[in-house]
Order: sequence, then structure tokens, then C-alpha cells
Amino acid sequence: QDPRHDRVAAASAEIGLVVGVMGDKDLEGLVSAVEPIARRVIATQADHPRALKAETVARAFQNLGIETTWDVKLGAAIDTAMNLSTPSDAVVILGSVALAGEARAYILGLERDPPVD
Repeated sequence: QDPRHDRVAAASAEIGLVVGVMGDKDLEGLVSAVEPIARRVIATQADHPRALKAETVARAFQNLGIETTWDVKLGAAIDTAMNLSTPSDAVVILGSVALAGEARAYILGLERDPPVD
């Protein structure tokens, strides 16, 4: 395999972000940190009382001109990201531990993420 082909493929791949943030976290700081790689964002929210509303997260990315949609249901946001991606794209789920647990359960088809022993 020619390494030059890998670099070309990596350069042409897009990163789709599924993002959910807790209300006590630095949303603007997170947006600034991922702006260089964010080509498409699907904002969402964890099923947690401290979670920022998906629409609020979406607005932060939209204000920078990043293609953004939102869905309050994490599973629907993941499905949207996957449907918008190509086989060479990456889909990254970014946010709180609560969001990560919910995403893991959704992807594995579990009712909820089981606790770690």
C-alpha cells in the first residue's frame, strides 16, 4: 500500500461531530477547540438535568458558520450523523460522560449503559 494514498484519503475524509454538553461546562471553549476540524455538527443533549439544550449547542456552532443541525434525541443525532457520512468519513461523539454512556448503550443496542465493575 502506498502511504501517499493514505494521506490523500485522510485529507478528503470529513469529520462529523455529534456534540452534547453539560450546562456547567465551557461550551464556547469546546466550540473553539474543535472548530478547525468541525465540518458538520449534529448537536444533541444527554438525558440529564444539567445538559444544555441541543438547540443552544447548535447555535454556538452555527454562529461560526459550521453546518449544524440538532436533535434532542441522541440516537436520532447518531443516526443522522451516520446517514450523512461516507465510508471514508469519521463520526465522533463528543461531550459529557453521560452522553458517552448513552451513546455506547445506543450503539450496542442496550437499554442503558451498564455500570463498570
